[in-house]
Amino acid sequence: MERIKWPKGVNNAVMITLNMDAELFAKAYHPDANIEEADYTIPAECGLVNGLPRILDAVEAVGAKVTAFVPGWVAEHHPEAVKMLVERGHEIGCRGYAQENLGLMDDAAQEEAIQKGLKAVETVSGQKPAGFRAPLGEVTQSTFEIAKKLGFKYSSTLSDDDVPYYLDLKDGENILEIPYLFPLYDMPYFIFHFFPPIPFGQGRISSFDKVLTNWKWEYDRIYNDGACYVLQLDPTTAGDPGRIYMLDELFSYIDKKGGAWYATGSQVYDFMTK
Repeated sequence: MERIKWPKGVNNAVMITLNMDAELFAKAYHPDANIEEADYTIPAECGLVNGLPRILDAVEAVGAKVTAFVPGWVAEHHPEAVKMLVERGHEIGCRGYAQENLGLMDDAAQEEAIQKGLKAVETVSGQKPAGFRAPLGEVTQSTFEIAKKLGFKYSSTLSDDDVPYYLDLKDGENILEIPYLFPLYDMPYFIFHFFPPIPFGQGRISSFDKVLTNWKWEYDRIYNDGACYVLQLDPTTAGDPGRIYMLDELFSYIDKKGGAWYATGSQVYDFMTK
């Protein structure tokens, strides 16, 4: 892996992202779930009303901004959360419309879903999102070509590298991909719902200490390689009061090592396209 020369001589990049899935988290496990049932709306509302401000406070305390990938359905049903992000100066990206599995859809259906999500997010936020993240991480090659066609500048969807790179598309075009690592995604560690069971098999909530250790060890390697650390958080899980201490500890760990560039997706894109 060729080491990237980050701006101003910094050692590595840190991109803090939010998956603003709200009630849609249930569809990742049960595609036919009625997400308007109270069992799903209560944790979603708690995450957006209480958890989101906690996360933003922790991020802003280290002088950083998040890149929040918002499904169109969530923008329509929770506009106040999107407006909070905008008012506090964070970046808004798009995450499809309603947790579609784009990998199982034909090109026309994919474009319809992504465009519908993009329009909803843009209407509520007043911003045209530059970044795209596919719901569920399920895609086809056409997904990226559609994202490019709709005006997205970059994607953060794949988990196939530690540094941003240009993904080749048809007709000689490309799109910047800012990949992530699954161990840096909080929801698989912490999501829990009794019935229907999430996760399947009803595994219990992970130890905060062990997850924090995972995140620190991943950072150690990213730091050594001068790569890009992409953290994925969902307010429904990461916004829990005790988990905010995990973020505080993680950011303190990063700052003590020194040399990190906290960047949004658009800032990474601007740097990579100079």
